[in-house]
Amino acid sequence: MRLAKLKSAEIELISKNLVEASREQAKALVEVANSSTQQAEQETKLLREQVKSLSVDEAKRDIEKAELQKTKQLFETLRLDYAEQKTDVVLHTSENKALSKDIVRLENENQEYKQLDKELMKSQTQLIESQKTITELSSKLSLTERERESLTAALSQKK
Repeated sequence: MRLAKLKSAEIELISKNLVEASREQAKALVEVANSSTQQAEQETKLLREQVKSLSVDEAKRDIEKAELQKTKQLFETLRLDYAEQKTDVVLHTSENKALSKDIVRLENENQEYKQLDKELMKSQTQLIESQKTITELSSKLSLTERERESLTAALSQKK
Protein backbone atom coordinates (compact mmCIF):
# COMPACT_ATOMS: atom_id res chain seq x y z
CA MET A 1 0.00 0.00 0.00
CA ARG A 2 2.74 2.17 0.60
CA LEU A 3 3.88 1.60 -2.83
CA ALA A 4 0.48 2.50 -4.06
CA LYS A 5 0.47 5.61 -1.92
CA LEU A 6 3.89 6.45 -3.14
CA LYS A 7 2.91 5.89 -6.68
CA SER A 8 -0.24 7.88 -6.11
CA ALA A 9 1.76 10.70 -4.54
CA GLU A 10 4.24 10.48 -7.37
CA ILE A 11 1.42 10.60 -9.94
CA GLU A 12 -0.14 13.46 -8.05
CA LEU A 13 3.21 15.30 -8.00
CA ILE A 14 3.74 14.63 -11.70
CA SER A 15 0.18 15.76 -12.38
CA LYS A 16 0.73 18.92 -10.35
CA ASN A 17 4.01 19.52 -12.20
CA LEU A 18 2.31 18.89 -15.53
CA VAL A 19 -0.59 21.17 -14.54
CA GLU A 20 1.91 23.78 -13.34
CA ALA A 21 3.96 23.40 -16.53
CA SER A 22 0.75 23.67 -18.58
CA ARG A 23 -0.23 26.78 -16.63
CA GLU A 24 3.26 28.25 -17.17
CA GLN A 25 3.06 27.34 -20.83
CA ALA A 26 -0.49 28.80 -21.03
CA LYS A 27 0.72 32.00 -19.27
CA ALA A 28 3.64 32.21 -21.69
CA LEU A 29 1.27 31.65 -24.61
CA VAL A 30 -1.13 34.28 -23.20
CA GLU A 31 1.77 36.71 -22.78
CA VAL A 32 2.95 35.99 -26.32
CA ALA A 33 -0.66 36.40 -27.52
CA ASN A 34 -1.02 39.65 -25.53
CA SER A 35 2.28 40.89 -26.90
CA SER A 36 1.22 39.92 -30.41
CA THR A 37 -2.14 41.59 -29.84
CA GLN A 38 -0.46 44.79 -28.63
CA GLN A 39 1.92 44.69 -31.55
CA ALA A 40 -0.99 44.08 -33.94
CA GLU A 41 -2.91 46.97 -32.34
CA GLN A 42 0.11 49.25 -32.71
CA GLU A 43 0.53 48.17 -36.34
CA THR A 44 -3.20 48.69 -36.87
CA LYS A 45 -2.97 52.16 -35.33
CA LEU A 46 0.08 52.94 -37.46
CA LEU A 47 -1.66 51.62 -40.59
CA ARG A 48 -4.78 53.69 -39.81
CA GLU A 49 -2.61 56.79 -39.47
CA GLN A 50 -0.90 55.92 -42.76
CA VAL A 51 -4.30 55.46 -44.41
CA LYS A 52 -5.43 58.84 -43.03
CA SER A 53 -2.18 60.37 -44.21
CA LEU A 54 -2.58 58.76 -47.62
CA SER A 55 -6.19 59.93 -47.77
CA VAL A 56 -5.09 63.47 -46.90
CA ASP A 57 -2.25 63.25 -49.44
CA GLU A 58 -4.66 61.91 -52.05
CA ALA A 59 -7.11 64.72 -51.28
CA LYS A 60 -4.25 67.22 -51.57
CA ARG A 61 -3.26 65.70 -54.92
CA ASP A 62 -6.86 65.90 -56.12
CA ILE A 63 -7.03 69.56 -55.08
CA GLU A 64 -3.69 70.24 -56.74
CA LYS A 65 -4.90 68.47 -59.90
CA ALA A 66 -8.06 70.59 -59.95
CA GLU A 67 -6.03 73.76 -59.38
CA LEU A 68 -3.57 72.73 -62.09
CA GLN A 69 -6.46 72.12 -64.49
CA LYS A 70 -7.92 75.55 -63.70
CA THR A 71 -4.50 77.13 -64.15
CA LYS A 72 -4.07 75.37 -67.50
CA GLN A 73 -7.51 76.59 -68.62
CA LEU A 74 -6.72 80.12 -67.48
CA PHE A 75 -3.36 79.97 -69.25
CA GLU A 76 -5.02 78.78 -72.46
CA THR A 77 -7.64 81.52 -72.22
CA LEU A 78 -4.96 84.14 -71.63
CA ARG A 79 -2.87 82.74 -74.49
CA LEU A 80 -5.84 83.00 -76.86
CA ASP A 81 -6.65 86.52 -75.64
CA TYR A 82 -3.02 87.51 -76.16
CA ALA A 83 -3.04 86.06 -79.68
CA GLU A 84 -6.23 87.99 -80.49
CA GLN A 85 -4.77 91.20 -79.08
CA LYS A 86 -1.57 90.66 -81.04
CA THR A 87 -3.62 90.14 -84.20
CA ASP A 88 -5.61 93.30 -83.44
CA VAL A 89 -2.37 95.24 -82.90
CA VAL A 90 -1.00 94.05 -86.24
CA LEU A 91 -4.29 94.91 -87.95
CA HIS A 92 -4.43 98.36 -86.35
CA THR A 93 -0.78 98.98 -87.18
CA SER A 94 -1.46 98.13 -90.82
CA GLU A 95 -4.53 100.37 -90.84
CA ASN A 96 -2.53 103.19 -89.22
CA LYS A 97 0.20 102.86 -91.85
CA ALA A 98 -2.40 102.97 -94.63
CA LEU A 99 -4.11 105.96 -93.02
CA SER A 100 -0.77 107.72 -92.57
CA LYS A 101 -0.01 107.20 -96.27
CA ASP A 102 -3.48 108.54 -97.16
CA ILE A 103 -2.93 111.57 -94.91
CA VAL A 104 0.42 112.32 -96.55
CA ARG A 105 -1.12 111.90 -100.01
CA LEU A 106 -4.08 114.15 -99.10
CA GLU A 107 -1.77 116.77 -97.59
CA ASN A 108 0.29 116.75 -100.78
CA GLU A 109 -2.85 117.04 -102.89
CA ASN A 110 -4.06 119.85 -100.62
CA GLN A 111 -0.76 121.71 -101.14
CA GLU A 112 -1.10 121.22 -104.90
CA TYR A 113 -4.67 122.53 -104.83
CA LYS A 114 -3.60 125.52 -102.73
CA GLN A 115 -0.89 126.25 -105.30
CA LEU A 116 -3.41 125.89 -108.13
CA ASP A 117 -5.80 128.15 -106.21
CA LYS A 118 -3.07 130.80 -105.90
CA GLU A 119 -2.31 130.51 -109.61
CA LEU A 120 -6.04 130.70 -110.40
CA MET A 121 -6.36 133.81 -108.23
CA LYS A 122 -3.42 135.38 -110.10
CA SER A 123 -5.00 134.39 -113.41
CA GLN A 124 -8.37 135.81 -112.34
CA THR A 125 -6.66 139.02 -111.24
CA GLN A 126 -4.87 139.20 -114.60
CA LEU A 127 -8.15 138.46 -116.37
CA ILE A 128 -9.92 141.23 -114.47
CA GLU A 129 -7.05 143.61 -115.25
CA SER A 130 -7.13 142.52 -118.91
CA GLN A 131 -10.90 143.02 -119.01
CA LYS A 132 -10.43 146.47 -117.45
CA THR A 133 -7.82 147.27 -120.03
CA ILE A 134 -10.09 145.98 -122.82
CA THR A 135 -12.98 148.02 -121.45
CA GLU A 136 -10.78 151.15 -121.25
CA LEU A 137 -9.41 150.52 -124.74
CA SER A 138 -12.91 149.84 -126.00
CA SER A 139 -14.09 153.12 -124.48
CA LYS A 140 -11.13 154.96 -125.98
CA LEU A 141 -11.80 153.29 -129.33
CA SER A 142 -15.45 154.28 -129.20
CA LEU A 143 -14.45 157.81 -128.27
CA THR A 144 -11.84 157.85 -131.02
CA GLU A 145 -14.37 156.53 -133.57
CA ARG A 146 -16.88 159.17 -132.53
CA GLU A 147 -14.20 161.80 -132.86
CA ARG A 148 -13.26 160.44 -136.27
CA GLU A 149 -16.87 160.36 -137.35
CA SER A 150 -17.36 163.84 -136.10
CA LEU A 151 -14.15 164.95 -137.81
CA THR A 152 -15.18 163.06 -140.97
CA ALA A 153 -18.58 164.72 -140.79
CA ALA A 154 -16.94 168.11 -140.24
CA LEU A 155 -14.59 167.52 -143.17
CA SER A 156 -17.42 166.43 -145.33
CA GLN A 157 -19.30 169.58 -144.56
CA LYS A 158 -16.36 171.73 -145.36
CA LYS A 159 -15.89 170.28 -148.76
